Formats: sequence, structure tokens, C-alpha cells
Amino acid sequence: DPTDPLPSQTDGPIETEPPIIPTIEEDEVKSTKIGVIIIKDRAMERYYGNEKNLKAYGERLNKLAASLPSGTQLYSMVVPTAVELFAPDKYHSGYSSQKDCIEIINDTLKPDIKRVNAYDKLLQNRDKYIYFRTDHHWTGLGAYYAYVAHCESAGWTPVRLDQMEHYTLEGTYLGSLYRATKEDVLKNNPDTTEGWKPLVDSYKATAWDKGDMASSYQTRLNDERIVGDYSYLNYSGGDRALLKIVTSHASGRKILVVKDSFGNAFVPYLANHYDEIYVVDPRYYKRSLKTLVSENDIGEVMILNYMFGTSNSTWLKRFDAIAE
Repeated sequence: DPTDPLPSQTDGPIETEPPIIPTIEEDEVKSTKIGVIIIKDRAMERYYGNEKNLKAYGERLNKLAASLPSGTQLYSMVVPTAVELFAPDKYHSGYSSQKDCIEIINDTLKPDIKRVNAYDKLLQNRDKYIYFRTDHHWTGLGAYYAYVAHCESAGWTPVRLDQMEHYTLEGTYLGSLYRATKEDVLKNNPDTTEGWKPLVDSYKATAWDKGDMASSYQTRLNDERIVGDYSYLNYSGGDRALLKIVTSHASGRKILVVKDSFGNAFVPYLANHYDEIYVVDPRYYKRSLKTLVSENDIGEVMILNYMFGTSNSTWLKRFDAIAE
């Protein structure tokens, strides 16, 4: 029933052959001095993995899993960046292969941590507008396919795109990679921003921007008033200490998402399913994750990071401080 916002149970995903990244010629690539490459009208950050750091990231999640209350389900989602899907082989080979680097993390994780395979879902849909061309983030559509991957990990049927209200923000915007490079080819081909509103009767979203949690305010998801160069903030706002979303569902499910900025576009889709959603950015939140989970009877925790975040010293240092 498309009017029913609660997911049905499934027997799990159907196994399919992983898609192949098509060959892209090296002579199409323009390099910059700041680690950004440009192919046609798309800018992308170059990635280099480090096995020690990748394994250390996995061990952090193992440590967190051991500290959480018994029965808490931990999920790990590591999001690849555009260079993995849209650049020539040399930019995603060896320790630049984000597929291999994600596998190093996954191989480090204890078996009871569920690995959310956003990688294959994004690769299967690489012909769609899943990453911005002038910004390092994924789009609302890219985040949707990661949500589908989460539903597969959880054993649910995802809400379809055509079941949700679609919107496109007015105007265009130029993102972080344009601001870093100032390349005319990006300026002349700005991004547009679209989203899908979750299938939920009602919700209340409360935000705490600062780690002292001294003040809060009501906010909204998928805010069509946020346009222009700040349009990525439309999905669930910016990076902040805590966002708490209480929906009209009565499923008994609650989830905590510990994330970097890629999580901001992903979070609204969780309102299709969960009664309560807690969203923490370790760079701003200063309290114990274990306490947050225990005091609010949260049954699921997701650590969502994009590939660069798995070795970002600031994010990891703050994560360590609240994961004790």
C-alpha cells in the first residue's frame, strides 16, 4: 500500500553482479594544484587511502559497538566520492580505490556490525544526477540510493521515489569545489538541487547547534526556502551538535546517526520508518554516545562517513571523545 509509511519486511536483497565503472580517457582530465581534477564540467577531489588509518577507523567502530547497551544494532556506511565513479582508472586504483578501501574497513569490523553497501547502489545509478558537479557532496538522489542500501541491510522495503513528494529548489548554485578552483567551466555549468520529502504524516525536528546544548530551536526537513549557494542545507540543515526528529510513526524504532556532512542529505529518508531519529556531528556534540543511546532507548546506531572522513583527524578526535 503506497499510503502506508511503514516498511514491510523482506527476505533481504537479491544478489546481482556488481556493475563496472566505464573506461574514461586520461586526456579528458584537467588537474589543479589543490588535489582537485576536472573532467568536462565535473570537479572531483583525488583520494588516497592509508591501510593503517582505514583499519583504525574500523577498530573505532568495534570499540563503540562493545560499549553500547546489549542488543543495540550498529551500522557502518562509508560513502565513496565522485572520483571513484567518474574518473579514469588511475584515480581509483591501488590505495586510491575507494572500493578496496571500504573493504579494508569492512574486513576490520566485527561480524555483528552491519555494513551498508552504499557503494554498489551508487555505482548502479552512476548515470543519474547522484553527485553535484561543483561540490564534493552527493545530491538528494545519491543519498536516496544510500537509503535504499540501508533498507536492504535492515531487511526492509524502501519507500519508492514516486511515493514521496519531489521538489526542485529555485535557481542554481556553485559549491565547494568551484569555490576552491574558480574554474570557468564550473561557473558556466552550475548545479541544481532537488529532494524528496519523506512519507510521514507529521514530525517535529529540534536542533541544538552548540555542544553546550544550552539552547534549541524548531527546524524543518527539506526546506524549500533554502536556495542558492546554501541549498545543500535544505535537507536537514548544516552540521550541528544534535538534531532530534520525532515522527508520527509508532513502529518502536529509534536510530542515532553519527555523521559528517554527507549525512545531512541522507537523514530525511529515515523519517519514512523511524519513530525517533537522533543526528550527531562529533565535531560539535560533546556528550557520551552511550549515554544518549541508553537514556533514549535507541535500538540502532549508524556511523555514516564519506571516504575522506574516515581519516579526518578533527572528526576522529572528537568521535573518540564521545565514543568512550
